[in-house]
Amino acid sequence: MRSLTGVAGCGRMGRPMLAALRNAGLPARGYDVVPMDSPHITDDIAVFSEDLDTLITVVRDIDQTEAALFGQQNFAAIPSLIRIIISSTLSPRYVRSLRARIPSHIALIDAPMSGAAIAAQEARLSFMLGGDAADLDAAQPLFNAMGKHFHRMGEFGAGMQAKVLNNLLAASNTA
Repeated sequence: MRSLTGVAGCGRMGRPMLAALRNAGLPARGYDVVPMDSPHITDDIAVFSEDLDTLITVVRDIDQTEAALFGQQNFAAIPSLIRIIISSTLSPRYVRSLRARIPSHIALIDAPMSGAAIAAQEARLSFMLGGDAADLDAAQPLFNAMGKHFHRMGEFGAGMQAKVLNNLLAASNTA
């Protein structure tokens, strides 16, 4: 079995993140519920799941995260999966609650990013990372392929807390 990273949610951010992984020579494929004209993105759950060991979710919200992990796609049940990276901006409370719902042999990392679509296209995202240090170390080549700045915030969920606070501060400054 070969190691493979999958990006679930190949929209404005996920598609260029997938391209950055592939451009770095890392084996990766994408999944989206919307069929796309790309040889590396599928809407077939079985094709996407084959040999997948790392899942990066870049979906819109909690409802789409639920569908990806536990619902229609049920990616959290992939037998070969060893790591899930949550890159969507979601409620920190919701993100922390995932640990109780994901099998314990699967490492969880929260890695919301900052930088907008142009930074994703140029592989210069900033990631706010939460998770076990060894898990973050193991996933660092993926982050290196997609970004330029990596801020280790602490345990799983701490990256999301930092991202939400960052968004609040940005909105306050704008107002």
